[in-house]
Amino acid sequence: MAEIVVVAMGLREQRYLRWAADEAPPPLRARIEELVAELVGGRRLEPDDLADPGCEPYLTSGERVVAMMAAQVLSLRALLLGTGLTGITADHAAKALTAGRALHLERAPAWSH
Repeated sequence: MAEIVVVAMGLREQRYLRWAADEAPPPLRARIEELVAELVGGRRLEPDDLADPGCEPYLTSGERVVAMMAAQVLSLRALLLGTGLTGITADHAAKALTAGRALHLERAPAWSH
C-alpha cells in the first residue's frame, strides 16, 4: 500500500518523501529513495498498480497511518478504476481519511519548513 501511495503522490511531495526517508530505518530509507529515483525517471501510477490490493481490512487496523494508506488506495481505485466505494467500507475509509488529515496537520511542520 505504501508504495502505491508514494507513486500516487509523485514528486510534488518530495519534501515529505525526503523527511520520511530521513526518519525511516535504513532498509525503508533505501526503498523510499529508490521510489523517488523511479519517479524522477518517469514512473507513474498505472491501473495495474491498483489491482485489488486487499487493503480493506487495514481500514480498521487501529494504526492511523496504515488505515489512512488503505483508504487512499481504495479511494484511488474508486476514482481511477471506477470500482466504487460504498457502505461500511466507505464509512471506514472516510474515518481513516479524516484521522489521516488530522495526523498530517500535526506532523506537517516537520517537512514544511
